[in-house]
Amino acid sequence: MLRGALGRVGAGALGRQVARGVMSGAGGAPQGVNGAVNGAARPAPPGPATGGRNPSAGLTGEEKFLFDAAGYFVARQVRPPHPAPLTIVAVPSSSSVRTDNPLPAREDRPSDAAPRRRTQVFSPAEVAEMKAAVEAHEAGFAERKDGLRLSGDSTATTLTGDGSTGRKDLGGCLGWPEPYCQPFRRLLHHPGLIPYIHSIVGSGYRLDHMPLIIRQEKGAEGFHLHGGSTLENGDWDHSLTYGVYNGEIRTNLLGMTVQLTDVGPGDGGFAIMPGSHKANFPCPKSLKNMEQYTDYLLQPETKAGDVVFFSEAASHGTMAWNADHTRTACIIRFAPSYLAYGRAYTPEWSPEMLEGMTDAQRAVLQPPYHERLDRPVLNIDGTAQEGKYSTMKKNFNEKVFKNKYY
Repeated sequence: MLRGALGRVGAGALGRQVARGVMSGAGGAPQGVNGAVNGAARPAPPGPATGGRNPSAGLTGEEKFLFDAAGYFVARQVRPPHPAPLTIVAVPSSSSVRTDNPLPAREDRPSDAAPRRRTQVFSPAEVAEMKAAVEAHEAGFAERKDGLRLSGDSTATTLTGDGSTGRKDLGGCLGWPEPYCQPFRRLLHHPGLIPYIHSIVGSGYRLDHMPLIIRQEKGAEGFHLHGGSTLENGDWDHSLTYGVYNGEIRTNLLGMTVQLTDVGPGDGGFAIMPGSHKANFPCPKSLKNMEQYTDYLLQPETKAGDVVFFSEAASHGTMAWNADHTRTACIIRFAPSYLAYGRAYTPEWSPEMLEGMTDAQRAVLQPPYHERLDRPVLNIDGTAQEGKYSTMKKNFNEKVFKNKYY
């Protein structure tokens, strides 16, 4: 049925130390200037989603609080047995930062209930498969040069890198021949990812941007800060809105970065201004260009297999790459069922992308329309569930509109 539906609609009608702005939670030793909102992967998932609006119950209380406070969250590949206590610091570089922690270690603090433990999102084999698939398509990378460079007119080496090496982009992974497409197709409905996506954009979520694999070699430029729900003229940008309503987190565009290489302190790569998803003023150009107040920026320290979820309502970007090893990551963006920012789904997804896809994968490729109108949605285990729009209503709509749906 999903294959037929897709056919009818055309398959869908920083170069130095980073921030003092730190949020450090579970994730080993205290993070210092390279802290992050730290988490781990998912526990055994709860029961299936039933369609419609899906509350944020898929997130733990810690995860929900941290994502709402910071605008991003890192699902860790490995969670150390004794997480560091929470530290929240956001001060200008000229201020003194308290480095001692007056709280006892988490395991020594009284608690009514032990924190929920996570298991890893991806198996080591899954990470290896993604990396091997990228290596097999090495020749397809395109370097951004001249007018395609992403550092703009910035004068900050934190952003521009060596001034000549550009970021390299690679697309098309969902349409790669077997077996190379499979590890990336699984990202659309991976059981370790669905609870996060359901809890942040809702069930019935859809692929909004084509997956993009990015590569930064040493000296490669970053990408100036972008995103944010306030436009340069001060107007509200509904397409990137973030909010919490009746306990439900909702962002109109969710970014998901799967790290395929380790990112250490000061290496560069993905960076975000924590809390900026709730900003009421435009991000000034000097901040976008990473020329001022870079102590407020944060570059998460991650390992291969970690997943960074972030609201596009937050000001985020990429710092120039400083490490000797090459950075590789896969970025995907998801939207609620009824919204679209990108337009790759129209007039249709490419045939090679659809070939051999499962019903669950095709469900995520549906065009934007509401769940109640027979939209297939994903259960928490990654399987697809058909919609249940009233047959009586569909028959009536046929009489009125000559179409089952209005």
